[in-house]
Amino acid sequence: LPISGYKNDKIDLATSIFGYSNKDSSLKGRVFFGNALLDSEPKVLSEVKEVLGGPKASYFPFYLEQFKNPKTQEYNTYQNKATLKGYKRYPVHSKGVKTGSYQNVKSEKVFSKFQPLDKDATFTLKIRFHNLRTFEIGALISAITFHNNENKCFHSLGAAKSYGYGKVKVEFVQMKNLQHSKEKYLSAFEEDINNKIPKWFESNVITELFSMACNTDDSTLEYPEIEEFVGYKQTKIKGEQKDHDFLKKYSEISNFNPKQFRSVLKQQTPQVALSLSQSNFDGLSKDLNVILKEQYDSFNDENKQLICERIKFVFNNHRDSRKKLSKAYDWENNIKKWLGEEMMQSLKAELKINQD
Repeated sequence: LPISGYKNDKIDLATSIFGYSNKDSSLKGRVFFGNALLDSEPKVLSEVKEVLGGPKASYFPFYLEQFKNPKTQEYNTYQNKATLKGYKRYPVHSKGVKTGSYQNVKSEKVFSKFQPLDKDATFTLKIRFHNLRTFEIGALISAITFHNNENKCFHSLGAAKSYGYGKVKVEFVQMKNLQHSKEKYLSAFEEDINNKIPKWFESNVITELFSMACNTDDSTLEYPEIEEFVGYKQTKIKGEQKDHDFLKKYSEISNFNPKQFRSVLKQQTPQVALSLSQSNFDGLSKDLNVILKEQYDSFNDENKQLICERIKFVFNNHRDSRKKLSKAYDWENNIKKWLGEEMMQSLKAELKINQD
């Protein structure tokens, strides 16, 4: 049932760009990837053997969205009207590759053998395309660069991704025969997709993708033993009720901070001078946080100065605001976000606020 709900006969954006072929019809793709050639002599490491057995989609604690309260609700299974958790993907590793534990593995047939390249190998390739519209070029660039975040995110290639192999950083060395900048194409794509998926860049799908593609804490990346898989689905052990176990979203179990990623549209939007007339700090805080969430990722210097003036006004003219600003909470959780550390400390010194 979950899988049948994803069927769609319409051609989506990716299919229209890359094409398809089946028994009844076909569509030629408009993007062509050249071979990626190694820039220097390969440094091949010693042979490695790992168990690369894939997860099974029938294992519902991992593959289906599960309940919010594990102590009071039953598992969602393929017998329910359940929802697939998402797309299968392996998180990149921030601390290099790992090796599995195989003390109890007796058969050599379960192992896959391969010789990995050493780290820091670089490859160069060309991507050619024709007849792509502006937002389609933006979609292509977005997919390659994680929407202009190629310095923070990594692609994963090859069969041993689950152990940390195949971590790849992609850089644009040169862009030829394009009318606009990279940011212009990305803005066009983001604007188009926002019409179909409002606030697409802040959606759960993008959050999970980025959490798995960036250097988050990978100390939790351990494969369960066979016995543990069986235990996850048990509701009782030795007659006693136990918590239900299931795979949580990766953004919840890693130290992922979505605020480090910025929407291209927000970056391109010019800031207008803020009109601040609030008479108390609570009203000011509410309005500024809404503006940051819906319009900008950060305030420019002109608006930071306007915010400083308004904070000084409510501090000097509103008693409850003065009491509120005498405590550390709003300085660390709001004012620091609006002004930055340096300007926040300067303002505190000017207002003679000492919270030690």
